[in-house]
Amino acid sequence: MALVAALAWAGCDDQGDDDAGRASTPRQVQGSLDLEHAQAGAPDAGTRGGHGADRYVLEATAAEALVRGRVEPASASVELVDDSGRRRARVVPRPDGRFSALLPDLPLEGVATFRLTASAGRAARWRTEIVASRERRRAAARTVRVPERDDTPPLAALLLRNADRVVSSVAPVLPDRDAPLRLERPELALTALTRDADGGTGRIRVSVRYVRSCDGSRERQTRYFPPSEIARVRVAPGALVPAERRRRALVRLEPGCSVRGKAWADATNAAGLESFSDQIQFEYGG
Repeated sequence: MALVAALAWAGCDDQGDDDAGRASTPRQVQGSLDLEHAQAGAPDAGTRGGHGADRYVLEATAAEALVRGRVEPASASVELVDDSGRRRARVVPRPDGRFSALLPDLPLEGVATFRLTASAGRAARWRTEIVASRERRRAAARTVRVPERDDTPPLAALLLRNADRVVSSVAPVLPDRDAPLRLERPELALTALTRDADGGTGRIRVSVRYVRSCDGSRERQTRYFPPSEIARVRVAPGALVPAERRRRALVRLEPGCSVRGKAWADATNAAGLESFSDQIQFEYGG
């Protein structure tokens, strides 16, 4: 009887270990956004009708809106794209599962619905929607008085436009598995954006680096808008500076060549702290 009991006890232990192993593999990707849920619709209205638990609402003061959230497991891949497929916000979760994304090109009239899908292996996906609108009144340009001390880096974001598509990317720089954006036209319309509501902004720059291949020859190109400077950006405490800065640049590529590269935003706040947007990879021709 003692032997049978010991074997039974060992069997229970083994089963517990198996359950623990299975528990470590999620069956469902979990997620949340730091936004308000939509008001619940009719019980039989379906997802598009808005049960409330699977949709979020956002009212922005500008054409772009920053959203934050969390996904579990942190290794999940997250896609955030609007109904038309024209607007896409790149999302790369941090090691703790937190992420940020910039919703681009919000309309002055009506709403834009962005679909978020998070997937991890065979686990059931987390799906939700963000119904984004824009305030009718134009927000006044804000200025900030530079404080004596500022320990928080600024927001750095980049918007890459090509044909009728726009892709956005924000800080921090993290490794990702996204395939390069395939350009439809040999040009890049880039907008770098920085915001710092409590310390003020100092400078924003567009950076592009690519390899151009033409007739068997290869050439590396690196371009900065404005050009790179040696001087350190730092504004004296007490001065009034913009809370937001933008920089636009148009990069034309040679139609007969194949190009592969990446673009990013380089931001510096009034205290001299730097931040870089995650890089958007692109390719053309080939």
